[in-house]
Amino acid sequence: MKYLLLLSFYLPAFGQMPDPVKWSFSSKKINDDTCEIHMKATIAKGWFLYSQFNEGGPGPSSVHFEKNKMVKMLDDVREVGKMQYRYEKMFDAKVREYATRVEFIQKVLRKDSGDVTINGVVKYISCNGALCLPPKELPFSVRAFN
Repeated sequence: MKYLLLLSFYLPAFGQMPDPVKWSFSSKKINDDTCEIHMKATIAKGWFLYSQFNEGGPGPSSVHFEKNKMVKMLDDVREVGKMQYRYEKMFDAKVREYATRVEFIQKVLRKDSGDVTINGVVKYISCNGALCLPPKELPFSVRAFN
């Protein structure tokens, strides 16, 4: 009973907890027909963000783009950052994670002229070795080819 009381006290605090991952979104023009969409995550000290290639643990991060007839996504989303591999006791699994920052990059080909806006959603879970926050879905919108 004592533990149930403590749990009921602390659970509402998790809803108030600030997100340990801060995101920024931008585009980088490569040439008139090609650009990259950059989704940069800055991760608070002591927290981790899982790779999109993570096979164990709470699940991988992912990026989903809305269909857009003006562009074609080239290749897969790539990750740039210092990936760590470690055994996570909480999940009894080896995980792939980032501890300070990671950038997800998608190369895009323009199929038609005009203004282009790329819309999508980043899905991710952040953990600190003792607890994981609920999965988050963060919508984004980036003007491309500017």
